[in-house]
Amino acid sequence: MPILTTDIISTNPDDWCIAPDYDFGKIKKRHGSIQPISDEKYHELLEKFS
Repeated sequence: MPILTTDIISTNPDDWCIAPDYDFGKIKKRHGSIQPISDEKYHELLEKFS
C-alpha cells in the first residue's frame, strides 16, 4: 500500500498516511519496499539531495 508523507525523516505517525486514492485492481501486486540504509549512506544521500 502506498504511504505518503511530506517529511521523510519524521518518526511521528501523524506525519504519515495511507494514500487514499490507490487501486491495485483485482490482483494484489507487490513492487518495491522500504529498505534500511546505513548511517553512512543516509548522510551521503542527505548531502547529495538536500
